[in-house]
Amino acid sequence: EYSQAIKILTEIKKVSDNDKERVNIRLARNLIASGQVDRGQQLIMAILQANQNSPDGLIEYANVLYDRGIYQEAIKVYLRALILQSENKDIRRKLALCAKKPNGVSLLKTELQEASSPSTFAFLALIFKDFGALDQSEELFKDAADGIPTSATYSLNYIHVLEIQVKYQAAFKSICKFLRENRKLSLPHSNGNGSSNCGDILNILEGISDVFGELTSRENFNGESKPFDSVYKSSDKKMPHQLSNDELDLLALFFTVVKVLYVTGNLKAASEIIKIVEQIRQGKELHLTTIRNEHAYYCAIAQLLPFISFPLPSYEPLYMIGDSHTLSASWQTVTINDKQRLTIPKLVTGCKMWHLREESYFFPKENFYNTIETIPEGSDVVFLFGEIDCREGILLAVEQCKYTNVEEGIEHTLDIYMKVLKDLKRTKKYRIFVHPVVPVLNETRNMVKQFNIALEKRCNSSDDVT
Repeated sequence: EYSQAIKILTEIKKVSDNDKERVNIRLARNLIASGQVDRGQQLIMAILQANQNSPDGLIEYANVLYDRGIYQEAIKVYLRALILQSENKDIRRKLALCAKKPNGVSLLKTELQEASSPSTFAFLALIFKDFGALDQSEELFKDAADGIPTSATYSLNYIHVLEIQVKYQAAFKSICKFLRENRKLSLPHSNGNGSSNCGDILNILEGISDVFGELTSRENFNGESKPFDSVYKSSDKKMPHQLSNDELDLLALFFTVVKVLYVTGNLKAASEIIKIVEQIRQGKELHLTTIRNEHAYYCAIAQLLPFISFPLPSYEPLYMIGDSHTLSASWQTVTINDKQRLTIPKLVTGCKMWHLREESYFFPKENFYNTIETIPEGSDVVFLFGEIDCREGILLAVEQCKYTNVEEGIEHTLDIYMKVLKDLKRTKKYRIFVHPVVPVLNETRNMVKQFNIALEKRCNSSDDVT
């Protein structure tokens, strides 16, 4: 195939200068792929001599350097290409791969030199996160947050990466560090009377040293549990929020504090912070802002707490791993074979079944396997995934002609999911329970029903799930 492509590309003569460059790029690519590396490299160099700002030429040249293990030079060239095409996914992916190499971030910082700044670090950290270079993203977001300690934006992004890494203790410490260094930073109350600041939130957190302490101490509790008071208030008439971008990110950080506390079992502290945050949040139109995801998690948790009794009972855990719908099933008592169990959340934010395919490098897959490592071998585990696949993944793929119909999309998605469960059964010795996809939206209810029928058939025919 390569030889035929090379023959056709070599015979193309009458083209414009722009088209000639495109032809030569493809010719060089095919030459290298066919093993004619030197000839392909010579052509790439000729392209760059004619146009040193050719993005495609720079990418191909950087690819050659990367394949030869000359990573520092490859980083330099990828950075040049990124400046010319900042949204190019190929460049972003290859730059992330370079960063994951030994000392990759150090090499990157060396090349940045005068361009090093918190904003540059944050920009690259976001790229690395999206392409699965999470340790490298964590390092750069930390540099950005440390560079501007007053920036809620940088601290928020750093905390989110720590969540993906399932480093909740580190996330909690980072939250406290930001709040401590910005005690007076405040947000106005919705009613116009007064404000609440970072110090108010910090006062509630100061007594917590171990973010998992509540889960440990529950083993010694056998007293009476009581539900939390309801402090969340919905509003039919919402007003424009009137907050700046920086203030929105500070509010998102407050929301994220509640999320981190909830998933680690610090429910009392979460409830106390909600009492403060509600004075800021109530009545504001936030679902179309840049912090809509943090807001959605916060609202779900605030509405769930009145249905949870505290202190937590000392029952054996039943782990619930899944997307955001695990939140509503968490911290509840269920009975299995006449034995009471406590459901403990293992949240994998925004994860589709599709993300778990072998070739995927998107960060929800990393989040999934990081979370798996926190569940002891031999545990009983409920898997709750698929709602996002039904809401957008499969239908969008059919529209893009990746599947001939919905049925094919469902079966392919389940192939991925069931393989993952089979592998976990073998490697982790879990007793696996599969929860049906939750039909939360009227618009996707028929899709969810169709998916669940297929899911049930797969589970019934499998020896790997209970």
